[in-house]
Amino acid sequence: IPPGHELVIPLDSMLTVEAAAGELVHMVRGYDHGLDDLSLTMTETAPGAGPDLHWHVSEEVHIIQEGRVTYILLDSVFTVEGPAVVNVPARVPHTFINAGDSLLRLTAVFSRGDFGGYHPLGPNPLRAR
Repeated sequence: IPPGHELVIPLDSMLTVEAAAGELVHMVRGYDHGLDDLSLTMTETAPGAGPDLHWHVSEEVHIIQEGRVTYILLDSVFTVEGPAVVNVPARVPHTFINAGDSLLRLTAVFSRGDFGGYHPLGPNPLRAR
């Protein structure tokens, strides 16, 4: 195993932030754990909650194990039922909201060791629906 690589990254080693009301995000910044080309987040999103509209320099995929998620992505609004994977291209404005009745657990994987930045564009328009 190369120096700096970790085989297991426990939850208490992750940076945890409340990204928006009702959304807790556990972050694994790849560079901090020996990963040059990957970072990830594990979210716990309450019904009706979701992040503000934003974009990243990196590509991103959302892994939805189970649940119902409504997205704004590529000028489209659509709802996905898990299990599913959603492809979020780099530099594309996007957001989502938990459209289900229970806690959503979503994993987002980023194509950079530093997430590619978080560039906010404004409030989540899906919250107003």
